[in-house]
Amino acid sequence: MKIWVAHARMTAVLSLLLLGLPSAGPATAADEAQYCPLAGKHFRERPELQMWSYKPPMLELPRRERPELDKAHSLEGANLINADLSYRQLNGANLTNANLISADLRYADLVGADLTNANLSYADLSHADLHGAHLRKTKLFGADLGYTQLTGADLNEVDLTLTCLLGTILRDAVLTKTDLAGADLSTADLSDAKLSGVNLSVANLHGAQLRGTDLGDAAFKFTNLSSVVFEPTVQSVSSLREIESANHLSRLTFWNTPAALVALRERFAKQGLRSQEREVTFAKLRTDRHYALRSHSFTQNLEGVFSYLAFELTCGYGLYYGRPLRILVLTIPVLGVLYAFALRSPGNGAIWRVWVSDRVRKEEGQAEPERLSWQKSKWSGGPQRSAGFRLFRALGLGLLFSLISAFQIGWHDLNVGNWITRLQPREYTLRATGWVRVVSGAQSLLSVYLLALWALSYFSRPFE
Repeated sequence: MKIWVAHARMTAVLSLLLLGLPSAGPATAADEAQYCPLAGKHFRERPELQMWSYKPPMLELPRRERPELDKAHSLEGANLINADLSYRQLNGANLTNANLISADLRYADLVGADLTNANLSYADLSHADLHGAHLRKTKLFGADLGYTQLTGADLNEVDLTLTCLLGTILRDAVLTKTDLAGADLSTADLSDAKLSGVNLSVANLHGAQLRGTDLGDAAFKFTNLSSVVFEPTVQSVSSLREIESANHLSRLTFWNTPAALVALRERFAKQGLRSQEREVTFAKLRTDRHYALRSHSFTQNLEGVFSYLAFELTCGYGLYYGRPLRILVLTIPVLGVLYAFALRSPGNGAIWRVWVSDRVRKEEGQAEPERLSWQKSKWSGGPQRSAGFRLFRALGLGLLFSLISAFQIGWHDLNVGNWITRLQPREYTLRATGWVRVVSGAQSLLSVYLLALWALSYFSRPFE
């Protein structure tokens, strides 16, 4: 009798060791309520496994004493809620219809495992190997699949809402009509994957690779496309849904060919979406400049530097079309201060007041040019001016000269500098010598360039 009791106890212990839980039957709603108190929460909100209230008896054993589960063990329909199956050999195991809610499958070997219709909601599958696994209609809502191997996996019609796929390898995977809304696909490799009809709304694709990917009829509403390698099949670009509302279109990039970006830009141009068109243009030319700087050709390096200084910094290849005007306006007071201090210097750099020879009031001014200075002097027979007044006057003259210099170059009667001179109450012009003249000339050239760049960027498409 004692032998029979001991045999029964040993059988019960082995059953627990093989299945990981007291019961291996199909999961029920009552089981989920008992063993998954955090059901409904995102996987990032889950505490660590050791903090859960339920812990199967087999987890009390050292890991080396736990049995391995391989394809010889059938866990079809098993109730494995909260089970710790991390680092296990589960290659080829039959987990069809199994209930694995909140299970720990980190670093597990699931190569070729059958997970058809299994419930893996909120399960931790990070770093697991699911190469060749069968995942059709598997429930992966809120699961952690970070850095998981899913090359060639069949994820057709799988619920991946709010799933973490950070760094996951999904090359050649089939995700047709899969729901990836809100999923984290940062740095994921989706090369040559089939994503037709996929819902990527509000998903995070930062740094993901979409090389050769079929994106036909995929939804991109408010999707984060920052640093995405955008090289999907060109044919699928025209059918993308709500791509115009995606975030960070200007941060798209490419590795081999910009064909997909060009197709996307042409689509936005036909739809009259000028802002999105400018963003894609910036993305393409910014990537071109990046590769030019990294080239081993000195000529291309030089072109990259010129492109960066002349077009990217100034107007972002048309994306920031208002920036040239802001730069122009900013240079006027900055150089105005420099010109004001030139009035204090006794060197060759100076600003002169030249009275118009055919002025109406001959009693004002003098025939010879008058050098403007910060030195103490009496004006029009008045009292001696204070240092504060002289500083204010010098800054005013410097600002006026900077304003005239900025708009000195024009076209015939469109010379704005002449118009500013006509607004003065007295008939004279300001001219410079020495280094002040050189700086003034450079300011005039820069201003003309910035004005032309603004006009071309705003009214036309000079970078297409």
